[in-house]
Amino acid sequence: MSKHIDVLLLLALPASGKSEARRYLANLSPEQCHDQFGLGHTVQLDDFPYVHIMRRVSDELTARGHEGMFFISPALPFRDPVDWLTLIELINEDYDDLVNQNRPAPESAALWLFDRIDAARVRAGGQAVINLTTRWPRCPTPWKARRSSSSSPAAVPTARACRCLIRLATRAA
Repeated sequence: MSKHIDVLLLLALPASGKSEARRYLANLSPEQCHDQFGLGHTVQLDDFPYVHIMRRVSDELTARGHEGMFFISPALPFRDPVDWLTLIELINEDYDDLVNQNRPAPESAALWLFDRIDAARVRAGGQAVINLTTRWPRCPTPWKARRSSSSSPAAVPTARACRCLIRLATRAA
């Protein structure tokens, strides 16, 4: 087999074996991947980091007696089904950055991530739920210009941004 698969997308429900398939492929030699599966060098994009931060924000709010922003409870799925599409939009953005060799370097990873989640949610047909600039104006200004470091604000530590979001969300709820 001389040609390889350019893009292989594993899109399935949680706990359906995607991670196991990825782990299996990652443990094969490049020759085995190519000969047995028609795969070249692999780069894996995963939505788990996004799910994790969305879960953490919801868990913190729930622990403080408020409604989770993204999840109904620690054991239940997304509050709004649009967030499945939000994850797809975030992965699409990651893929675009990979293909275009764009390496964002925000001064505040948390604020940049919060902005990305809101923007992906809007592209997916939902509403921005974090909405730092309008919902909680006392929070540090989010990093707006994704591809331009010249317009980034002064550094805002990630932990401070997360604490600010949780603190203001619990007051607003």
